[in-house]
Amino acid sequence: MLKSQVTAEPGDVVVVHGHSTGDPARTGVILEVLGAPDHEHYRVRWDEEHESLFWLGSDARVRPGTRHKSRATSPDAGECGVVDAVPDPEC
Repeated sequence: MLKSQVTAEPGDVVVVHGHSTGDPARTGVILEVLGAPDHEHYRVRWDEEHESLFWLGSDARVRPGTRHKSRATSPDAGECGVVDAVPDPEC
């Protein structure tokens, strides 16, 4: 059995490419990883503000999400903490 090449974590961004010419890509944030190893699926909050269970397919890509700097994180810690699961390109 081949081991999955994709590992995703809460906060990562999933992009599902359109299936037809002109279809926009769908973007969501992974909120939770579910299932057994090598059979993972995800709870995702989509950009249109609903949540669903999602299994990765060949039309989907996962990119690492960035985290908001947490108020609980020391200002001189130099790391981003997680306030919520929304990607922040400036952190």
